[in-house]
Amino acid sequence: MNNSLIPYEELGLTEQRREIIDNFIYYKKQVEEFESELKDKFKEMVESGEIPVNSIDLGGMILSYKKSYTRKGVDTDKLKADGIYEDYLKETNVDSSVSMAIKKEK
Repeated sequence: MNNSLIPYEELGLTEQRREIIDNFIYYKKQVEEFESELKDKFKEMVESGEIPVNSIDLGGMILSYKKSYTRKGVDTDKLKADGIYEDYLKETNVDSSVSMAIKKEK
């Protein structure tokens, strides 16, 4: 299978479908900007003590605050350097999937 991108014109999309995609991209960007602002403000208010809870129900969604923490992980570079990385490596089959991303404006 070829992983190259093909232009949408080659998919035979009608102008109406292209307009739907353009509208989707526009509104998705608007939602992402609003989501970021909402999360930032909520985080600020929880951390300042202005909101005394870690979660709020906004009807169609719930905002939840997670405190920062220290995560532990395995140092794969050290395992490789010690020559034992391959001893603990396992393979897992992953199903195929489809992803969607909006191109970032330059």
